[in-house]
Amino acid sequence: MPLLTSGQVAAPLGDDSVTLVPSIEAITGISRVFGGIDPAAKRVLALDIEAHATIITLAAGLKGAAARAVAGQIYRQGIDKTVLPLTDYLLILRNGGRPLDAEVDASAEGELPG
Repeated sequence: MPLLTSGQVAAPLGDDSVTLVPSIEAITGISRVFGGIDPAAKRVLALDIEAHATIITLAAGLKGAAARAVAGQIYRQGIDKTVLPLTDYLLILRNGGRPLDAEVDASAEGELPG
């Protein structure tokens, strides 16, 4: 399991996991492919394997053979295993790359991240 920093999400992929990293490149790539984050989220929840594979590929920065293998790995492990990590990841992207609980913690202390 990869060591995660704030905002990163581990997603199972085959016998291992990949780290989904929030970045401007990821959010713009996902927005370009799906027409926004909300349409991407709807396709994730609809169990669209192409959407799952595309988001993982963009979020993990996979290229070449590794990128082409993602859909097959998702299929073999079961698509249900990537729904929650991808949903969490898309929510983090919508929040500027920060976990949602970071805002809750900051507001409890009287400070909001800026």
